[in-house]
Amino acid sequence: MAEYGRGAKAGVVAGLVCGVILAIGYYALFTLVQDTARRAIQDALPVGSVITVDQALAAALVLLVVGTFVGTIVVGAILGLVFAAAHNKYMQSKSLAMRGIVFGVILWIIGILFNIGSFSYGATYIGLSVLIGLIASLVYGYLLGTFFGRFGPKQQVPSPTAM
Repeated sequence: MAEYGRGAKAGVVAGLVCGVILAIGYYALFTLVQDTARRAIQDALPVGSVITVDQALAAALVLLVVGTFVGTIVVGAILGLVFAAAHNKYMQSKSLAMRGIVFGVILWIIGILFNIGSFSYGATYIGLSVLIGLIASLVYGYLLGTFFGRFGPKQQVPSPTAM
């Protein structure tokens, strides 16, 4: 029987840490491509707009960081449910942490497939995005497996018998 509550809790905790990693990574990546983003915003803003390019750029950065952090926690909980349903179906002789890492690598590969459209942004952007995603996925998977095990039922230690 899958333990969905346990998976959701482990997913939220792992998602918190992963969200911090991704928010910091995407903040750094955004500042790296800030000039390109500035030009894109400048081209998109209508003439006579009430907000400036710098204000729109700052809002985009805040939205990216906060949205990434919050979204990672929510998605982390959902993926924790998936892990709860699937963790006993593969690599049963391995630890939960190792199964979590494999789960994270699978998520990373799926993430790359969903982001193929962003490959036109340049090699540096792609390379850093893939690296940030790999680090976050490995950390998320490891923590998911580790916390899934910790949030499990407590083993009862037999009480010592009196002599």
